[in-house]
Order: sequence, then C-alpha cells, then structure tokens
Amino acid sequence: MAFEMDPEYQEVFGDYGGEEDDPPAPDDEETVQEPAENEDPAQPDADNSGEGEGPAENPLPEETNEPEKPTEQSAEERHRQAAARRQREQDAYDRANQARVDKIYADMFQGQTDPYTGKPITTEAEYLAFEENRRRKNQETALQDAGIKPDVLESLIDQRVAQHPAVTAAQQAAASARAQQAMAAEQRAQGAIAAEMQKISAIDPSVKSLEDIAKMPTAAEFNQYVQRGNTLEEAFYLANRKDLEQKRLAAAKQTAINQTRSKQGLLSGAGDGAPGISVPAEQAAAYREIMPDATDAEIAKAWNAYQKSCK
Repeated sequence: MAFEMDPEYQEVFGDYGGEEDDPPAPDDEETVQEPAENEDPAQPDADNSGEGEGPAENPLPEETNEPEKPTEQSAEERHRQAAARRQREQDAYDRANQARVDKIYADMFQGQTDPYTGKPITTEAEYLAFEENRRRKNQETALQDAGIKPDVLESLIDQRVAQHPAVTAAQQAAASARAQQAMAAEQRAQGAIAAEMQKISAIDPSVKSLEDIAKMPTAAEFNQYVQRGNTLEEAFYLANRKDLEQKRLAAAKQTAINQTRSKQGLLSGAGDGAPGISVPAEQAAAYREIMPDATDAEIAKAWNAYQKSCK
C-alpha cells in the first residue's frame, strides 16, 4: 500500500482534532425585528380597537394552585434508571467518537485498497487489520530471506513449548485428575450395582452376582431391559416375571397350608408318655371353650386321659 504511518500524517490528523465549526450567522434580511419599547405585542391594531369588546366567548379555565403529585419511586428504582441513562449516554458518546475516528481513516485512505482483503479501508478496525497482516507478511519474508521456512519454525516452537517443564507438569496433572475422576466414577458404579444386587437377592436368594444372572436362560432379555433404561432390579423382574410369579404363588400356597394345619385341631398327645393320639377338631374346640388358656400339650393330655377312662 502506498500509505505508510509516519510523522508526516500528524498534520492530517490535526485537521480532525479541532473543535466543530461554528454555525453560520443568520442573514441581516432574515433578522426578526423586536417590538418597540412601549409597544405591547399582544395589543390589537387600532382599527380593530372597537371590536371584540366584552368577555370572551370561551374563557380559559382558571388555574389551580395545587401542584400535581409526582409518582413516588423507590430509591432502588431511581438508581437503576439513573444507571441505565448514564450507560445510554456513554454508549452514544462512544459510538459518535468512533464514527469521527472512522471518518478520519476513511478520508485518509480514500481511493486505496487493502491488498490482503481487496476491500477499501473505511474504518479504524480495517486499518488495524491491514497493519497486522502486513506485520505478519514482513516476518515471513524476513524468515524466508534468512533461509528459514515459517512452517518449520512454527513446528520447532510448538515442539519446544510441548517439552517445557511447566507444560509437561500441567499435562501430567490433567491426566492424573482424569484418572481420579474415572476411578471415582467406577467406584460409584460398583456401589450402585452392589445395591441393586441386594434387591435382586431379596427377590431370588439363588442370585448373588451378575455372573449368576448371565448364566440364567433369561440373560438376553435381562440385557435388553437394562439397555432400555431400567434398573437392574426392574430388568431382572421383567425378564423372570413368569417364573417369579409361579414361585410366589407356590410359596403363598404352602404358607396357607401350614396355617391351616396349625389351626386345625389335630394335636399330638403328650405329657404322660402315651403314644400320639390325634385330637379331633370338634373335641379340641370344646376343650378350648372350657380351658381357653390351655396349651396344645394340655389339651392332648386331657384327651388322652379321657380316652383311657373310656376303656
């Protein structure tokens, strides 16, 4: 580019640093004449002095002396509005100032084109971008004149930076932090699996670990339910629902049978060394009514004695 920033342009910048031009004075012909010293500008012409005497048809309403009450605002709201107003004023000032600076650069480089972008320089930012590109180009030219390729130099610099002790220590610290995070995540996962396995063992005591689930015929279904977002407990129940329901029904049936047997009056004889004799349900119920606090052994003993007395 033909333009070089040097002290000779100080004179050009000085033309833009002065105060703004004063507005032009009005012409004499357009000067408004002031009324005479004794003349009342509101006084009507003499020709119309006789007209319009008397009160006006539409008199103005009388002014009241009561001032309007201003809307009360909190101190916080006033501070917020004042701060917003100051910010708007500062933004407007900055934009206006930047516009004046950009106008200077546009005038200085009028008709010239940035060789790196192919566009004219019209703002300060565009000129600074041109200077940065020219500085980098000059550095590359100087390196090439010295027999050094810029890309090779950048590679050497990157290698030196990577081998710097501070950079190496930072990389090691980052790797250690990542390893600790991975270990903590693994521990949390193992804890969650252990808690789920306890719940599964409560459902099926024969299952103690994931290996036990993997050996079951429903292992593939279990994995599918886990992949769908279910917990291990939910996946185990869904995969083995039919078998678990059958086991639950069998256990409930056996419990009911045991409870029925315990409540029926088939009690074994005891207490006197006689062979076991069953007490009929009706007789057991009768003994219960007579001796509500009697134990099964006492009822069996009484029934055995009754049987002997009948012989």
